[in-house]
Amino acid sequence: MTRLRKFAENTYVKLAAGIVLLITTSVELVEQFEAGIQAEHGILIFAIWHIVRVVPELQHAADELGTAAK
Repeated sequence: MTRLRKFAENTYVKLAAGIVLLITTSVELVEQFEAGIQAEHGILIFAIWHIVRVVPELQHAADELGTAAK
């Protein structure tokens, strides 16, 4: 169970999940543009929020790598 938790909490896994959600939802929105507001709009917002939540973690890791290289 701890391996699964570590995998699910991995920053890159979160980023990949957000990007996949964003891409698939965007494709659905483009294909069904005339249908009006549907669930894809909420999923698109969730995907963007998911990606934005990961950005500070990535920035912190980049800062740590930058200070370690000095």
